[in-house]
Amino acid sequence: MVDKKVRIVPVKEISRVGEAILVEWNDGKALHRATIPVDLSPEQAEITVDSEILGVAKDVLEKGIPYGVPWLDVLKLSANLPDLVDGLHNAGIWTSHDVQTHARELHGIIQAFYGVDVAAVITVANTYKEVKHG
Repeated sequence: MVDKKVRIVPVKEISRVGEAILVEWNDGKALHRATIPVDLSPEQAEITVDSEILGVAKDVLEKGIPYGVPWLDVLKLSANLPDLVDGLHNAGIWTSHDVQTHARELHGIIQAFYGVDVAAVITVANTYKEVKHG
């Protein structure tokens, strides 16, 4: 039988409430947050004498409760590069000087290009109940 090496991932403790800890970590691609249990064994976490969690086993993080709105799953973008180029040209934006002098139009074109505006992000966020963490 071969012992599987447990991979400890460095984490930042965001908050503690009761028997749960909200932690944040970077997987090299993006930041993630999840709620995990407080009672972790020495094999599952690197803990200081002051009970500060410095690292958590990757499998514990993967089983944690994801924190926040799952933006990748709920925001839909209508990105289409040829449409962006057409929009830029139709607004008279062809050069770096045009970008500087047509900033308002550029903002609208980019917003239309992505098909998402601030109101849409707020609406999506409001459909999710956030768990309050300290």
